[in-house]
Amino acid sequence: MIGARLRKRRKELGLSLRELGARTELTAGFLSQVEKDQASPSLASLQRIATALEVPMFYFHGNAARPSPVVRAAERRKLYFPDTHIVYELLTADFTRQMMGFVIRMEPGARRVAARLARPT
Repeated sequence: MIGARLRKRRKELGLSLRELGARTELTAGFLSQVEKDQASPSLASLQRIATALEVPMFYFHGNAARPSPVVRAAERRKLYFPDTHIVYELLTADFTRQMMGFVIRMEPGARRVAARLARPT
């Protein structure tokens, strides 16, 4: 699912893989693999891609709009990064707003990888 959305947004912005690579400091080859769902980006890489494509990280997961502002626990969109053992759950229904709430669940042995925010806080 990440790959198709990445490709769609990249093409909407009229960017080549090389141009996106320059913006993200990731190789065009790696980005091509992500677009084909042959590789999974790390949290830091996904944040770089989202920033370069001017979308929030959760753009790559699920539908952009939901009718209800209430998001039940079972319906939350989740990002799981096996290399860090951390799950990010989006608490808000609409991730196009400037403020988004998250629950971060860390499994035993999890390690936090610092990532730059897309927007200043």
